[in-house]
Amino acid sequence: LKAWHMAWSRLRFAALHGKGPEAARAEARARLRHHAARALGHALTLRLGRVGTDLAGLAGTLAWLRGRPADRRL
Repeated sequence: LKAWHMAWSRLRFAALHGKGPEAARAEARARLRHHAARALGHALTLRLGRVGTDLAGLAGTLAWLRGRPADRRL
């Protein structure tokens, strides 16, 4: 839950106070790759707790890209 909200909030803040929504979408695409790569790496090294954290961050990033508000998790 924390990682989901942190990922979503990071992008919301970037869209509102950064270089605009288009730059935030570019950052979101980079964060998708970041979270996916980390989840894969942690899965390969059997760090299952961290896999869950990275998948939650991935889900939060996807939720922001889909336009979902922070109070709706799925």
